[in-house]
Amino acid sequence: MKSPLIRFAIAAVTVVVIFAGAVYSAKKGGVNRPIRIPEKSISTIPLELGKWKGKNVPIEEKLFRGIHAHEVVSRRYSNPTFEEGLTLHCADFNVFWRRVPHSPRVCYPANGWTTIKVDNFELDDPDGRPATARLAIFEKNGATIFVLFWFQFGDYVICDASELASARNQYRNEETWPPIVKMMIQIPADRPDRAKKQLKEFANELHKITRTFK
Repeated sequence: MKSPLIRFAIAAVTVVVIFAGAVYSAKKGGVNRPIRIPEKSISTIPLELGKWKGKNVPIEEKLFRGIHAHEVVSRRYSNPTFEEGLTLHCADFNVFWRRVPHSPRVCYPANGWTTIKVDNFELDDPDGRPATARLAIFEKNGATIFVLFWFQFGDYVICDASELASARNQYRNEETWPPIVKMMIQIPADRPDRAKKQLKEFANELHKITRTFK
């Protein structure tokens, strides 16, 4: 049986590869506007979030190009009360995408993971705005993981193409559009109740920061 550290390292490598997969067409179809670069770099996400302490994970140039993003951040975060740790991957996209870029609902199955379930996952928003992420459960070769993800588009948290279209409609009279900023957190699901609790704690701390990336 692999130790938590070994399983964590394998998961971190796996998720970086998955994050670079399933490239969609970014420039075909639909009315579009020039996309703004975020006012704040996603690299300003703190290395300490609540009880969590993070370390940057280098991304190979080939993988970075495959993501077609303006900027990418990949990190491992650890917590003394949760030995498994988690991985965080963020990217901002300053070109037009018809759909949300690199959705885990597409990328993970494309890399051999089986989707078990996808549920809504409510984030706490300081302004009381609706902020519903998605929590996906995937299985592969006996391993089960939780993948929590959402995309920030201006003032809106979105998770799929229809929500992106609705959010864009709110900016229809503006000359430029906000970037799409992706947040994705992966955590082992060996102890699901405990993992969800840790996800909730970390995601809410993260959302306080990322909601300003617009």
